[in-house]
Order: sequence, then C-alpha cells, then structure tokens
Amino acid sequence: MIALVHLSERWIADVGFGGRSIEPLHLEVREPQVYERRSYVVANDAEHYFITVQDPWVAPHAPKTYVFTLARTLGVSSTSTRASRLTMGR
Repeated sequence: MIALVHLSERWIADVGFGGRSIEPLHLEVREPQVYERRSYVVANDAEHYFITVQDPWVAPHAPKTYVFTLARTLGVSSTSTRASRLTMGR
C-alpha cells in the first residue's frame, strides 16, 4: 500500500508492506528516480499510474511494474496531507 501526499508537489510514499520503495517518489516526474541503486520510473495514462522498478540485487534483468489508481479511501485525512488508497497490481 502507498499513500498520496500533497505538499508543493504530489508525492507517493510506501507505507512499508512491500519492501520496494524506501524514499518517497515524485508522482509527476517521468525520469528515473534512483535510490540505493534501485531505479523507479513513474508513468500514467488517463486512468492508471505505473511504477516500474529496476532492482540490481533482485532479478536485475526483470523489472517489476506496479499499477495503481488514485481511488480515495474513507477515514484517512489530515490538515497538511491528504492520503488516498492506491490499488497495487503486478
């Protein structure tokens, strides 16, 4: 599960269940975002977002792609950030 966070830009943050992303990712940046040698590329179409992860330690020639939407979840709110449930797929 990941959370959408609104600051001056939109970010997504892994809440810690999947073990893939440690650092928050810019949701609108399309160039590779590299953290600890893992490369993350964010893309989107009209309905879905895609994060492709290239991990040099786990299957370096087989990137993994996660698919999600920005469907809102009830009961999660804050005055400084707004979180949405993101449906992940492989």
